[in-house]
Amino acid sequence: MTITEFLEARQMTVNAFSRLLGCHQPDLTRWAKGTRPVPAHWCVAIEQKTDGAVTRKELRPHDYAQIWPELAA
Repeated sequence: MTITEFLEARQMTVNAFSRLLGCHQPDLTRWAKGTRPVPAHWCVAIEQKTDGAVTRKELRPHDYAQIWPELAA
């Protein structure tokens, strides 16, 4: 699930989710649109705050195995 799909499913705004995460709203907007990659240190927080609905693998599909080797298995 993408960040956008999660927000739509929960009927949550980007602003509300950015406050929940503690990140800047413009950053979350860029991550959700895919114009900027989600920094690795935010991927874990997003996965936790979405109760696993948005995973680190989905947020960083091209390099998650290098960042989190335990997910590659």
